[in-house]
Amino acid sequence: MCKIQIVTLRCFLFATLVATAVLSVRAQDAKTVWAQAEQQFKAGSFAAAITLYKQYAQLVPNESAGPYAIGSCYYNLDQYENALTFYEQAIRLKPDDANANLWSAHSLYRLKRYDAAIPRYQEAARLSPQAETYKFLGNALDSAGRYNEAIAAYVRGTELEPGNASLYEEIGVAHYNQNNYRAAAQAYEKCIQLDGQRGVCLSNLGDTYSKLDRDDDAVTMFQRAIKAGVTSGRPQLGLGKIYDKRKMYAAAVSVLAEGATLDPKNADIQFSLGNAYYNDHKNAEALSYYSKAVDLSPKWTTAISYLGDAYANLAQYDKALENYQKAIAIDAKHTNSIYGLGSVYVKQDKLELARAQAAKLEPLSADLAAKLRASIDAAAKPQ
Repeated sequence: MCKIQIVTLRCFLFATLVATAVLSVRAQDAKTVWAQAEQQFKAGSFAAAITLYKQYAQLVPNESAGPYAIGSCYYNLDQYENALTFYEQAIRLKPDDANANLWSAHSLYRLKRYDAAIPRYQEAARLSPQAETYKFLGNALDSAGRYNEAIAAYVRGTELEPGNASLYEEIGVAHYNQNNYRAAAQAYEKCIQLDGQRGVCLSNLGDTYSKLDRDDDAVTMFQRAIKAGVTSGRPQLGLGKIYDKRKMYAAAVSVLAEGATLDPKNADIQFSLGNAYYNDHKNAEALSYYSKAVDLSPKWTTAISYLGDAYANLAQYDKALENYQKAIAIDAKHTNSIYGLGSVYVKQDKLELARAQAAKLEPLSADLAAKLRASIDAAAKPQ
């Protein structure tokens, strides 16, 4: 009996030693593989790093570091669905990992699954309260249309980091999206107080001042944004619109052209250039820029209609009719196009067709209907 016990004990000790040796080898192997994976990751070789991180995860399957690292590789490869899969695996292994929750939320945000991203951001913020995390949470709430909750998240971020200008910028955006321009202006002003060279905030404040009819202040902000090096073309757009409104057409064209160079695919800039030329009675130039705006935004009825106006002023009536009808096909109640159509019919002496357009205008815009009828009556009088 004693011998049996001794043999059993020896077998147990031997098995323990073997298991310990295997674990030691695995641990050493895992350490080596991890170092190799990290080297590939730092070199930006994410596909190679994934292979090595997966080997590491097989060697230490109960650690969250492997899945988290794999998720990070996929995220850097813009493969957000795969990234999400591994970040979620890391969370299952270590639920209180703030970073895994944060990057899972980032992946969901990139996938535009904002409602799913929100609770992940909330959990990341609970586990590790950081101003930037509340900013990300606010962005997700804002993207989901939950503006007041977004503002609350940004405000919480400012409590943690009062000097963070970007949070006040985001507060301004959320208020602006709700047409709460006074509150937006206050937030942007605070942002600029903290960082006077923050170009996007300067430009946003210019836009907000424009909404509040504070054009002089808007001009100052747009000019400061341009000096701060904003390259989006947005401050040039805002400044150009104000110059156009003030009948400073040459100045409007100059600054808008600068904006178009910075962002040649911005339909609003091309459209505003068209307006500046049109208002300066330069219809050929206006036609060119309205055409560009329509090319960039094919269903923008106002741009299509204004293109019709430019053609009409150049007596190219067939082209004018074509564009008015195109706009009406998109929006049957587009008043400028109905009026334009009727006006061209008057010029072509097709008064019955013009009267039909006036009848269509009556329930939509009594003023335009009356104006069109007056031109019809004038054309009908014997010369």
